Amino acid sequence: MMTDNEFWDLRSALNTDCERTLQAKGADYTRNKDRLSNFTDVAALLDVTAPDVCAVYLVKPLFAILRFLRDGHVESEPIHERFVDLRNYVDLLHACVVEEQKT
Repeated sequence: MMTDNEFWDLRSALNTDCERTLQAKGADYTRNKDRLSNFTDVAALLDVTAPDVCAVYLVKPLFAILRFLRDGHVESEPIHERFVDLRNYVDLLHACVVEEQKT
């Protein structure tokens, strides 16, 4: 049984890991201080929207999580990192949608 306090501690640790990963990887994918440039650049190449691109990226860790649930393991990264990626892509997709709605 997981207590309420245990859940909130788990969530807090996941939030910390998500923020650490966003900061660490963000510089590699950001051009000219545009936090969403990775998505907009790929979108321009493919003639789709930035949210479309981000949604595709979001599906990758989701599929890995589903595989873990089915098979009990993943190969290349710990399952925790897949949850971190999924949470971060949800935030980035939200940002892409908000940015697109500005235009």
